[in-house]
Amino acid sequence: MTKYFIKFRAVFVCIKLMILSTVHGQDNHTSCATNRYTTNIFTNVSVSANVLYGNNSTTGGIDQNLYMDIYEPEGDTAVSRPLIVLAHGGSFVTGTRTDIADLCTFYAKRGFVAASIDYRLYDGVFPPPNEMMAGLDQMYKGVSDMKAAIRFFREDISDANIYKIDSKHIYAGGFSAGAIIANHVGYLDSDDIIPELVLNIISNNGGFEGNSSGNTEYSSEVNGIINFSGAILDTNLMENNDTPIFSVHEDNDPTVPFNSGLLSFANFNIVEADGSSLIHAKANSLSITNQLRTINGNEHGGYLDSPSAKEEILDRSTVFLNSLICSSTLNSTSKTKKAIKLIQDLNANSFKIYDEFNRNFNLHLYNLNGSKILTHRNFKANQDTIECKFPKGVYIILLENNDTLHPLKLLLI
Repeated sequence: MTKYFIKFRAVFVCIKLMILSTVHGQDNHTSCATNRYTTNIFTNVSVSANVLYGNNSTTGGIDQNLYMDIYEPEGDTAVSRPLIVLAHGGSFVTGTRTDIADLCTFYAKRGFVAASIDYRLYDGVFPPPNEMMAGLDQMYKGVSDMKAAIRFFREDISDANIYKIDSKHIYAGGFSAGAIIANHVGYLDSDDIIPELVLNIISNNGGFEGNSSGNTEYSSEVNGIINFSGAILDTNLMENNDTPIFSVHEDNDPTVPFNSGLLSFANFNIVEADGSSLIHAKANSLSITNQLRTINGNEHGGYLDSPSAKEEILDRSTVFLNSLICSSTLNSTSKTKKAIKLIQDLNANSFKIYDEFNRNFNLHLYNLNGSKILTHRNFKANQDTIECKFPKGVYIILLENNDTLHPLKLLLI
């Protein structure tokens, strides 16, 4: 299938601007005076199994409780520890959280807290009536579930902090389908220019935070990604100085593309996606802290089946994470509060623009075909209102001020 993001690249390549930023320069983590994270400083690991973190309905309509197993270094006295939330592989149709118990154990022995999560697997009819829609929907169900798991920990941090997690060092990762989920947790957000069909899937699954738990007042942001043989729908979802990422991938992977190729779901090719090679190249071009370990081979994750290769890969990942935790310039990412916001009144079918600097703009509204719908010159932020007398769909608002363009996205439902 032709990649469905291409037409949006062509229309908006000159107008999509950097909205997210990285906050640097915080103090080093208190544990960085030791060799924690890069060597096995713990012998044993304790596991809290079957911890309930969410609930949601499967594609087949089954009400499913979502559990995780939490791995901690036994005997650890640290009270503020980095967390890695991991998801297993299995093409979104098979696999269990115990499949990556060995990865979680490895990280826990290095001083991390690691959580292996359930996420909903496809249990609808075979073959699906629309393979692409079913595959994208299943992927986003996984994103919704992982975000709920991350919020579980952030809620705990704000309360008793039973698991002694440092909120500035929460990482997402996984293998294959699990890595695809983690990549989109890290890079897919409401500021991106996204095709309407994908926006509809996101909307049907509770929006950008998902609906797998009700605690959406807590953040699901992550400070880094561990990508084992994963991909992303489009590297244009990545922004300047975005979330750091560590990737490992075989260069002739037949299942998940190393470069650009088709993702499969339940043995159906559903959509073209960008693999680790393109993620690495895009990250370099956007000054995103990243590392790619390329494996010469034609397997899918075969490096995890070889004890020596697996140890070398996991060693590299902890060195990468250690650099994020212990470098004074790379140890935290967060998204800045925007000076400009869209305030939409669904009841009045209108919108305003909030601007903390109270500026005037030339406002231009485009549809996703790149056609201009209207222009409102000398639009007064915080005062003027635009009535939305347009068909349902997705629109791009461009606010022009002193030769600077500020893009916003408008969704009419």
